[in-house]
Amino acid sequence: MIHGTWAKNTALMLIQLTLTGFLVMLYISSSQYEKQTFLFGKWGLVSILMTVWVFFSWWIITRRILSYYSVFFLIAVLFHFGQSWAQFLSPGSLSYVDLTEFYSLEKINVAFFYSTCCLMILHFSVMLTAIIYIHKRKRISIFKTDKKPIDMKILSAFGMLLFVFSFFPKVIIDIRLYGYVSQGGYLAIYSNPLTGNIWSALYVLAGFFYPSVYILLYCFKNNRFRWNLLYYGIIVYCLAYGFFVGNRGIMFMLIVSLILYRHFIYKKFTRREMVLLGAFAIFVLVLSSVIALTRINAGNELSFDGIVENIEGYNLVYSSIAEFGGTAMSLLVGMRIVPDVLPFGNGITYLASTAVIVPDPLGAFSMLIPKVTFSGVLNNFHVGLGGSFIAEAYYNFGDPGFVLIGVLGLFTGSYLIRMDLKRYQKDHSTSVIWASLMYLALLMYVRDQFYTITTGLLQYFIYPWILYWIFKKILTLNKKHEL
Repeated sequence: MIHGTWAKNTALMLIQLTLTGFLVMLYISSSQYEKQTFLFGKWGLVSILMTVWVFFSWWIITRRILSYYSVFFLIAVLFHFGQSWAQFLSPGSLSYVDLTEFYSLEKINVAFFYSTCCLMILHFSVMLTAIIYIHKRKRISIFKTDKKPIDMKILSAFGMLLFVFSFFPKVIIDIRLYGYVSQGGYLAIYSNPLTGNIWSALYVLAGFFYPSVYILLYCFKNNRFRWNLLYYGIIVYCLAYGFFVGNRGIMFMLIVSLILYRHFIYKKFTRREMVLLGAFAIFVLVLSSVIALTRINAGNELSFDGIVENIEGYNLVYSSIAEFGGTAMSLLVGMRIVPDVLPFGNGITYLASTAVIVPDPLGAFSMLIPKVTFSGVLNNFHVGLGGSFIAEAYYNFGDPGFVLIGVLGLFTGSYLIRMDLKRYQKDHSTSVIWASLMYLALLMYVRDQFYTITTGLLQYFIYPWILYWIFKKILTLNKKHEL
């Protein structure tokens, strides 16, 4: 049953439009001094209230407490406002990544102001597309549903083949990265890239690891033992990878995506399991703090005594929330150097990210490749800097980047409302696999750049689907030939 009435939804939209319009107009019309002092030091409380509002309004629209969109928004807030959360909940709990070590509180205030405006515009666009979708009562999937039920034996065989060919290259790459980190600290990953034809080939094969996991989990949803073996095995692998290599981004996003995949595809979480899930989330937060406080030192052997010495005196939960909030650094660097040091990108990263996935035998787009990652440009001004979808919008268009965030919200809203309301597990289609893989790419986009979306489209949808189609055709032709 589709929930919500025109009256309720209209009221929600008016409230959201009023709040968003007020913040955006205030930001645009304010002087630099006014931006630096507006709600000074209150962004922890503001961002928490904003998150509560988003969860409440989305629940009114969809009647989903645990949903794809609410989790996506929570992660976006956590990665951009984590430090303001920590300061509000537990002053003085920040670790070595404190933003104030590099920027004044006034400049951080402007970055939080801009981020709030962007996220409010994003939520307005998502709500708009969700309400339009619900009241038109469309019954279409993100991808076309297969006319005939899929052959689970063929799909399972394909998933297993993909898993075998991708698992070992991934393990080899991860072991080599651990070697770099153990010798030179976490930042050694950036100065010791795995280059060459052999490593390039291994990266291509390793790229199919996540699609193979999602395919096999889909095939194992009627086999409890196999599902649990693969599901928990991958989560343990993610935790180990994050701990020893230090790259928590993909670890964190994959675990979140797999948890939602289980909830909607395999088995919904009970209230007891939700409590256990909360305890697991706290464990992951604590582990992330341990990683953050130990990975920076070269030659650190991660001994128990060494770990205790490094984390002594820190509130691990609040410190890890603050560590996630380090993503705001990308926006701060962008605001400092654009356009005074570097000109605005004017959409170049979005254009380049789209162009590089188009077949280019003549090399017409080769000049765009260096423009794909804006974080690569910003790294010249701050070592080890990650990405941020808000910072990328600012790098390209400055304050008018609001508009682009709104446009992106229309597309993500159209996608996420379908993810939250559709019963994909009842479809005789592989749509659920590709759609869930794209959700993983969308989560990565929060702390990365548009290149994550376009390459995710290739790596998680187009390439696996083509290989699956070829694999299925070959087996079908062989079967007909035998008959």
